[in-house]
Amino acid sequence: MTGERLSATMAGPADMASNPLTLTSPALAARLQGIATADDVRAVLDQAKAEGIADERPLGDRPSNAGTVQIASSPYSALVERVTNAFDALLELKAEQHAGSPMPDSPREAATAWLGVPKTGIHDLPDPDERRRLAENVQVVLEDSGVKSDPTVRVEDRGIGQHPLEFPEGLLSLNRSNKLSKRWLQGAYGQGGSATFRFSEYTLVLGRRAPSLLDGRDDLVGWTIVWEDPGDPYKDALPVYKYLVGPDGEVPAFDPALLPSEDWHGVKVVHVAYELPRFSQAYTPLTNGIWGMVHAALFDPVVPFLVGGRRPVDVRATNNIDSTRVVVGNAARLNNPQGPAGDLNVSYSTSETFDLGKALDGDFGRFRVNYWVVQRDLSSDSKTDPTASYVSADNAVSMTLYGQRQDSERRAWLKNQVQLPYLTRNLIVQLDVDELSPPAKRNLFSSTRERGVEGELRDTIYRETAALLKADSELKRLEHEERERMMAKGASEVADKVREKLRKFVKTFLKNQKRKTKDGGAGDGSPRPKPPGPPAPPRDTDDSHLPNVPTKVAFERDPVTIAQGRRTTVWVDVNAKNGYLRRHEDDLSVRIEGVGGKVSDISRSSYSRGSRCGRCSPKRTRPLVTGRSRRCSSHLTGSCRRLRLFESSNPLGSVGRPRRTNPIRARISAGWSAKIGTSMISPNERSGK
Repeated sequence: MTGERLSATMAGPADMASNPLTLTSPALAARLQGIATADDVRAVLDQAKAEGIADERPLGDRPSNAGTVQIASSPYSALVERVTNAFDALLELKAEQHAGSPMPDSPREAATAWLGVPKTGIHDLPDPDERRRLAENVQVVLEDSGVKSDPTVRVEDRGIGQHPLEFPEGLLSLNRSNKLSKRWLQGAYGQGGSATFRFSEYTLVLGRRAPSLLDGRDDLVGWTIVWEDPGDPYKDALPVYKYLVGPDGEVPAFDPALLPSEDWHGVKVVHVAYELPRFSQAYTPLTNGIWGMVHAALFDPVVPFLVGGRRPVDVRATNNIDSTRVVVGNAARLNNPQGPAGDLNVSYSTSETFDLGKALDGDFGRFRVNYWVVQRDLSSDSKTDPTASYVSADNAVSMTLYGQRQDSERRAWLKNQVQLPYLTRNLIVQLDVDELSPPAKRNLFSSTRERGVEGELRDTIYRETAALLKADSELKRLEHEERERMMAKGASEVADKVREKLRKFVKTFLKNQKRKTKDGGAGDGSPRPKPPGPPAPPRDTDDSHLPNVPTKVAFERDPVTIAQGRRTTVWVDVNAKNGYLRRHEDDLSVRIEGVGGKVSDISRSSYSRGSRCGRCSPKRTRPLVTGRSRRCSSHLTGSCRRLRLFESSNPLGSVGRPRRTNPIRARISAGWSAKIGTSMISPNERSGK
């Protein structure tokens, strides 16, 4: 059978109706399933030519398409786009199968509604069998291409798929996104996945529409090969990306019965000899394996997926077993109740929500700052960075949209802006911007997803993040503890290094200080600051006597004093069982009384985890139990919350700071209302009233 024609009956647009497709032979279809090297592709092209399939078509039907294909500079971020495209295909299938309305407003909501992923993330999906079942819908597998640093990468999903006649307007299009009005999908620009073509010698694209959604069309598997035609570099300024088509100008197809699994549908993209010079292995940590790379790039993915490797180096890493591993993202790894493996432990973690709309008085939405402190056991002799298996020094701070890293800051930013020189190597920060407003997201992100747009909004987010971190008393305590640990590590090993760090720190610190007066003041007439008071006693975390639904709310300070145009912090407790505040984040609101609506809560902590928060436990050396840190159960469950209040009557500058400071102070009275079903806790019912 060579060059056989099949009439594909369509129920769609007229230009797609009764369009004949070239049906390839079973032998050629079998060759497609085993493509891994450039020689394999050339053998397929030779056999296709013998069957009359030898025409070509420019990608996106644009002869000048290199500018779009080559827009990405990183092969790693381009590969991640392939994975998020697979997420979209899976959610698109569920959307078609979903009956009724309303539709979800985000990919995370869609994953919760249609796939059963908990609202709080994959880390709250504890059953490993359920995680793997979900992860099997999207797979990334490395195969041997014959080039050590350039493995063949197969990205496969079991999503909605595409009919062969849809390929030119879908998988092989450029900037023709059909996702613009589908808020439950991550893609929008219609070019993310195409960036991978520039990093492959050849790319096989194979797809099958879900049989239940064919709308009267023939059930066929479409396929093609994409390659770069360099032309004459001395005459042609840029190359042209092309793909294989039959004599009818459409991609060839074959019968689904020739698939290894006849019930498969979705898309399979095989990048032959893909450029992965830094991450050419499958399972090793972040240093050189894609398992670690995708955990960092997809910090908190909406669904789990699989990573595998079939090359000798990858099979040896799994004790000669051809297997795959589940990718859940760094957020789930760090929030794992069992803690990290080996001599690492998460000694402290917390989360704060910052309301940009309230702080800047505009339609900006809010973002969440999640951060973790990873430390080694006191007995550890390792000299590597504690966070090296999670993030690199280039992305110690990751800004994510629906779990995908869109922007980042280097570790040096933490050192310079947060001023924690000893704790910098232990700190991991995630800026979750899922809840920014749509206009804010448009202004913040670029189409490449490799870097945020430099501007006022990005600067404000990072500046407020630095302020939140600098205000955390527990980070300051851990900074002091880390310094003591380094000094006690051994004078013969680290004395010179510590002295140099101390010398630079003291020099910088003194350089910025004002001249001291004899009375101990700062030289500007201000009184000497009061020494800190004694630490609070340990907090009783037993919740057996507490109700499931709170009946009282207690403020640490009520009323609260706040300066005009300034911010302050207040702690809030409820008499509900541990974990209530974390589970009912959206049901809680803050009511500020007595200042005419000028004061609002611009950020709130969600929960903390660690040996202490600086408020609930005394400050003492962190004890170790069986090699891990003892954790405060109240913070693990989130039974207390920290609020940051902002008084906005003072005019704001262009970057959200007060143009002037005013010593006039206003007193306020705060109230907390919690909605549970149809019941409400009024401000007058809180503790002490």
